Amino acid sequence: MAGLFERHSLGRQRPARAPSSSGRTGQPAGESAYRKLQGIAGPTLVETSFGMVPAHLIRKGDPVHVGKGRFKPVRAVRTYSFDEDFLEAQPEARPVEVASAASHLRSAPRKLQLAPGQPVLVAGARSRDAVRVVPAIDIGKYAEATPDSTGPLTYVRLIFDTEEFVPIEGVGLKCAGPDA
Repeated sequence: MAGLFERHSLGRQRPARAPSSSGRTGQPAGESAYRKLQGIAGPTLVETSFGMVPAHLIRKGDPVHVGKGRFKPVRAVRTYSFDEDFLEAQPEARPVEVASAASHLRSAPRKLQLAPGQPVLVAGARSRDAVRVVPAIDIGKYAEATPDSTGPLTYVRLIFDTEEFVPIEGVGLKCAGPDA
């Protein structure tokens, strides 16, 4: 499958198998395999101990803000790239736009672009409703394809020693522990 690559924290690129869009045993009919694809869009800024850094530049060992003034080193970084031909054939792999909770009142609302299956922390509609984690596709919509985009779409998945919720643009994103 041309255009689909996985790059591990060592910087090597190797072909990666794409999830089957035809479904697997136990997967509901019409359910996209890309609902399990996790990560944040490569250019998204992530807070580290040395400032805001685009996600695609974060490497193993970099200390990332995990809330309440704490920083934890990243155990591994997984990068998934999809070229335009692949996205045309598999549009359900496109990023999902989720409204940023950090938008200022004077500025236009910003959109955070995530992989469809990226777990996002959401609060209930009422104060007594429980906080829960849902895939980005359940609270956002697919980003429009832009004709001026250059290069492949890249998702970056941060992995820590334990499961962490990383605040990005005011949205809590669940990042995997070592068993991911």
